[in-house]
Amino acid sequence: MIRPSFYFKVPWRKAAAFRRELAKIPDSIPHIVTSFPTGEIAFMFPDLPVHQYIRVVRIFGENGIPLVISENECMI
Repeated sequence: MIRPSFYFKVPWRKAAAFRRELAKIPDSIPHIVTSFPTGEIAFMFPDLPVHQYIRVVRIFGENGIPLVISENECMI
């Protein structure tokens, strides 16, 4: 299980395209996918080495949104 530290929120209709792009990366980048009640999808990532983070940012076209979770909060 990974401990997410940032995420990208995308519309449901674009989620499959982002998943395909991530699958094309030869050295697999750990991530999990979850959904919001609004119908948006979140691709969540742990802290990544800079070279992997740059690849992910190129796929999504922007920097990830920091995920702030308190120690008492349960995550997935």
